[in-house]
Amino acid sequence: MSTGDFSFSFAMPAPSPAPRCIARPFQARPIGQETLILAADSEISTRAPMFYAQMLAHCDRLRTLEAHADSVIRHFGLPPDQRAAVQQGLKGLLERGLLQDEQSVYQTLNRDSTLDDVEQPALRLLCVRTCDRPGDLVQLLGSLSRRIENTSLARVLVLDDSRTPQAVAANARAVSETALARHAELLHIDRARRASLIAQLSTEAGVSRPALHWLIEGDDDDSAASYGASLNLALLLSAGERFLMIDDDALIDPYALSAPQDRLSRRVARSTRETQIASSVALMTTTMTGIDNRELLLPVPAKGRGEDLVFGAGIRYLYPGTPCAALPWMLPHRLQSRRRWTAEDLAQKQGAGLAAYLAERMEDLTEATGVTDSDARVGLLAAWMASLGKMHDKERLNDLRRHLLDRRARTADAVSKTLAQLNPPDWLRKEFEVIISGHLQIDAADTQRMATQAPAIGRFASAYGKALPHWSTAWRYVARNGCNPLLTGIA
Repeated sequence: MSTGDFSFSFAMPAPSPAPRCIARPFQARPIGQETLILAADSEISTRAPMFYAQMLAHCDRLRTLEAHADSVIRHFGLPPDQRAAVQQGLKGLLERGLLQDEQSVYQTLNRDSTLDDVEQPALRLLCVRTCDRPGDLVQLLGSLSRRIENTSLARVLVLDDSRTPQAVAANARAVSETALARHAELLHIDRARRASLIAQLSTEAGVSRPALHWLIEGDDDDSAASYGASLNLALLLSAGERFLMIDDDALIDPYALSAPQDRLSRRVARSTRETQIASSVALMTTTMTGIDNRELLLPVPAKGRGEDLVFGAGIRYLYPGTPCAALPWMLPHRLQSRRRWTAEDLAQKQGAGLAAYLAERMEDLTEATGVTDSDARVGLLAAWMASLGKMHDKERLNDLRRHLLDRRARTADAVSKTLAQLNPPDWLRKEFEVIISGHLQIDAADTQRMATQAPAIGRFASAYGKALPHWSTAWRYVARNGCNPLLTGIA
């Protein structure tokens, strides 16, 4: 799968007794109890029962027909005796070419990527996010030094968000002591250098320095971790090219995960045993992530968790239908210390934080607008954010309640269906019931938390809407001129 230039290709899978398939991109229009379906690149439309279109929309990733049937039955709450009808409907979708088999998917991807490879340069930039974990950074850089030779990688940026002088100094030592191949440049950018880059870029691109500073750094008085700051800086410094990103607690050493023995582990949840290709794949930039930044991408909230949620929603908003691929066995997130689940973990309920709220509302906006030009969509998003900022706190609080109700209802429904499918022993059933029960209510404590979040979301939306045009200008400046002038003098 991996090649010397950090690219990848999709190997043709061997034929199997149960091939997988996925829905082709399509449009559907209701006509009474039926629907008219037109698949992408199809010369003819298909007339089918309304439920066929609903099933097709649910077949958003590669699965066997059996697995699609299981998923449809669970999602729509159908009784078991409807399984044969669902399977027959799915077979009909496959026969009509609305579901595409896995072999055809890979052939199309390989054909398209071959055409692109003639025109596009190899991947040359890797961005490493690190924060107060010099030990992890040393391991990552060590694994990188063993594998960088004979690749196209020409520059590695260590984006250091560490807050303590000791961690910054330790990271600087790790960078200076790492021996990469002679053609690869390794640069350390700590928070002070990041501030200098923001000032320099805002001057050269002719944009507001406070606006660009806020987008990358967030509110100065916000003590939350700035997970999104390094991602935003990487998006600016790599404007106009494809690049790779990885966090400091991963390694450039692929390995297979063994099955969990006596406990659940976070590393299992962050890996996949099969290739997943869909526009709905959840992005996670913890392990090696390839990002095509040749077209404008949106900044994420600098402070707090969940920046990946907003990043993925932003991609789908600007470029609806953009495929994402999760590849198996590709650098799973390896934690040096196990994180055990406790009763307190199970009792935690879905919240209504800034990232989750914005990601969901951006998904709604994606479906609501027919505008296709990305520049126009950026302007529309800025206007929507400004409108959200002007909304009365009481209105935002009510919208937050609806958002939280939707999240908890979906969680309770999903856990309930899993419980019914597993039929676990009584001791484990009780744990499931704790989760379900906790998600079946919104109480006064929830409302109190949301009463604080509502004005904070308003302030963020207002500032984001005003700053977004400055981001677009700065991104295009770097895309035209490259990042070399900005990085001159950084050792």
